[in-house]
Amino acid sequence: MIKSILKLGIFLVVGILCYNYFLGTPEEKESSRKIFSEIKDVGRSVGNLLKQEKAKLDDGKYDDALQKIGNVFNNIREKAKDSGDLMDRLKNLEDKKDELTDRLKENATEGKEATEAETKDMLEELDRLTEQTKDLVRDMEQEE
Repeated sequence: MIKSILKLGIFLVVGILCYNYFLGTPEEKESSRKIFSEIKDVGRSVGNLLKQEKAKLDDGKYDDALQKIGNVFNNIREKAKDSGDLMDRLKNLEDKKDELTDRLKENATEGKEATEAETKDMLEELDRLTEQTKDLVRDMEQEE
């Protein structure tokens, strides 16, 4: 419901800006031009940020993070041996970590650089993996 309202609000704002840009008074046209140029600047900034993160990804910055997550998994495995549900969730997270590690290694060994979209996707996967690991640790602590 909230998502639909936000989409409608964004659609309305874009519609008003476009209307003002083409059919508005000279002041409204100038205001719309300024807003569009600011949006373009934000787009460039986001693009530059993704390029920087892509370079860090290509340089192996996130390999260390994945290794630390692997160490956490080993600690969890030792503590959660008796709980089948926790072990299943751990196995699922380990599979995701291994898949992400393979993707990173594939890019590094082939000398292939990830595209910005691939970089963004891998960073989002790393964030999801970290959050799911935190959830698993929290659930494990609650069982104790």
